Amino acid sequence: MNSVIQSDGVAGLWRGTIPTIFRNVPGSAVYFWSLNEIRQALMIVRWVPSGNEKAGLTSYHGNSDLKFKGLSPDSINLIAGASARTFAGFVLMPISVIKTRFESNHYQYSSIFAASSAIWKKEGVYGLFRGFSATALRDSPYAGLYLLFYERSRAFFGPWAHPQSPYHALTTAISGGVSGVLASVLTNPFDVVKTRMQVNPEKYPGFWKTVGKVLKDEGFAGFAGGLGPRLARKVIAAAITWTIYEEVMLLFAPKNQS
Repeated sequence: MNSVIQSDGVAGLWRGTIPTIFRNVPGSAVYFWSLNEIRQALMIVRWVPSGNEKAGLTSYHGNSDLKFKGLSPDSINLIAGASARTFAGFVLMPISVIKTRFESNHYQYSSIFAASSAIWKKEGVYGLFRGFSATALRDSPYAGLYLLFYERSRAFFGPWAHPQSPYHALTTAISGGVSGVLASVLTNPFDVVKTRMQVNPEKYPGFWKTVGKVLKDEGFAGFAGGLGPRLARKVIAAAITWTIYEEVMLLFAPKNQS
């Protein structure tokens, strides 16, 4: 933080705000839409006809002769969270690369447009998706673990987390924050690899080469780099995002559902 303030002033702490908005707003929309769609699909394929367990995937609607043979709620949350985040990450990857480069002191881009043009001219389409493998390996387990921890945390609060409870928003925020901490700590090594690949592709040209170089130069401690700032950002963002999401879902839910 001191380095940023010394080189760019206080305004440097907000460097990259515009690309962050362009990434996070549509990114959240894509993520939550795909999350709901994947969850619904996985809920449907959790049931098979009784006595015909090899019948394959089938809908349970309107059929009372069905037997549970499918995924557990935890498995559904892991798969849905990971899949939705990977899809959203791929769609928004070019904006993520531009944002990371624009914020980095390694480059001296005068504007977002200049950053975009330079990446396109020097690296082509591949440059706009650089680091996607590391991003997917970070975001997929993060999102899956986060959703698992989040739903488990809400279940822990029991009736306090019920939509009709006056503590609903509070328990949602706490669950979001706690889940953000746990998922961030477990997936931080992937974040280190992803950031280095995007910021300095000449030095860190590939996923496994980056992993090897970090281990060689810094040891396992290198994979904990940036954990503090990431926790501060992720915990607050997760608590706010999921509280707003749950409240909006309640607002637009049918009146007979609670």
